[in-house]
Amino acid sequence: MRKYWKVSRVTKKKILRLFRWTVENIKPVPKGLPVVDDHPLNIIIRGYGAEDQQAEVLALLASYAGYPTGVQRIKLEGGSAELRITLTKMGHRLFVFDVARKILYQNTSGHLIDLQHLRSDQRLIQATVGEIKIEGHRYERFLQAIDENKISFYRMQMQNPWSRLKMALFTTSDLSSSPAH
Repeated sequence: MRKYWKVSRVTKKKILRLFRWTVENIKPVPKGLPVVDDHPLNIIIRGYGAEDQQAEVLALLASYAGYPTGVQRIKLEGGSAELRITLTKMGHRLFVFDVARKILYQNTSGHLIDLQHLRSDQRLIQATVGEIKIEGHRYERFLQAIDENKISFYRMQMQNPWSRLKMALFTTSDLSSSPAH
């Protein structure tokens, strides 16, 4: 077993449980129903969402559980094909989750494989995704196209109730300085 694949058992259990819950409970948008663009909590209540919304639900839950997490939109140059995935930081490594396609990357021992190692060995990706294509493009091309300098966890961190409260407290004007009526 390679050491770089190890994530603590508790961490792995939590993130896998969140992934499984999201896959099992947030279904694709049923035919004939509209895609409603709103807060991930409403997507959880409805029980369905578009690909990006499914990714956001996992990101929100993982963020609430204390993991820096975000949704990454990956678009290949010169085309319209795009992929929405959830990226979760555990330790100093990034892990990829594709809720819409029920994809997570594990080695044969069940250890999560981080993005760096996926990118360095295409066989790891192919062993999981097989021949999946998005608008004619092989899935692994999207993982190679991730720009790690553009990854942000801010949006999901700001969905956390404590972060929202802090933001509200520090961005509202000081009421004590306003003149009395």
